[in-house]
Amino acid sequence: MDHILIIAGDILDRGTMGNDLIRYLEKLIEKKRLLGVLGNHDLFLIDIMNDNYRLEKVLFNISKNGFIETLQLGFKRDIRNFEVTKELIEEFKKNFSMKYPIFVKWILELPLYLEFNHHVIVHGFLDFSLRDWKYTSQRFAIWDRGYAKEIPCSFHKKLVFGHTPNYHINKQDNIIYEGLKIMIDGGAASRHQVNILYLTEREI
Repeated sequence: MDHILIIAGDILDRGTMGNDLIRYLEKLIEKKRLLGVLGNHDLFLIDIMNDNYRLEKVLFNISKNGFIETLQLGFKRDIRNFEVTKELIEEFKKNFSMKYPIFVKWILELPLYLEFNHHVIVHGFLDFSLRDWKYTSQRFAIWDRGYAKEIPCSFHKKLVFGHTPNYHINKQDNIIYEGLKIMIDGGAASRHQVNILYLTEREI
């Protein structure tokens, strides 16, 4: 049986193995064995690809969120100490699109959440204050930290989400199971670990 990898958001930034990761993911995309949901770090890249960015926001993500490592993927020369301008970002956009066309097409189509028979997967959390959580806004879905929130009894599925590294929640890195919540972020961006939740087709 072929496995399908589902990524709960935040594919790039922080770390120097972005090229290897994208090439691996592109192979899965071509085999139709990769799914994902939108994370806040993914949006940093998508906004540039869609010409929906502000330079000051890009500079902030470079200084605070490791986005320089993603920008570097669009260049053969080292740009880590260059002044990042709109001209450089436009050069990045052109180069990145040509270098990773399969990945770019895939990431631009990421949904906010994935719903299965027994699980829903989202990056941040779902807005249960709404009459229907399926109308959760993009900002809420990718930025909210729901690890301390309750899931209403009317929600009959398990919710898999990340965004907050688990060592910030209970001082360890493994997957946290709490009622209907499955918190999966192992803190890999901070050199902790990658967590994998294995579910069979029947279980998911």
